[in-house]
Amino acid sequence: SYVLLAAYGEGAGDVEKQPVMRGPQWSCARLLEQPTCLYCKISGLEDVGELPEDFQILATTGGLRSFLTIPVATDHEVLGALTIAKE
Repeated sequence: SYVLLAAYGEGAGDVEKQPVMRGPQWSCARLLEQPTCLYCKISGLEDVGELPEDFQILATTGGLRSFLTIPVATDHEVLGALTIAKE
C-alpha cells in the first residue's frame, strides 16, 4: 500500500480522493520496478490507459501529460517518492 501525503496543482483535488493506493497499477508500485526513476509521457488522452492509475487521474482531470517519479530513499529502503508532472 502507498499513501498520498500531499498534492498541489492541476488535478490535485481529484487524486487526493484516493489517498491510499494498493496494487501494481499505481505509480509507486511501478517505480519499484525501475532502476532509478519512473518517467511516463503521453501525446493525448487516447494514450491515457498506458499510465499508472494516479497519473491517469492527473491526465484526465488536470490535463497533465508528462510525469517523473523519483524515490526518496536511504541506502537500504525506499521511504517515499516525489512526482513532478507537467502539461
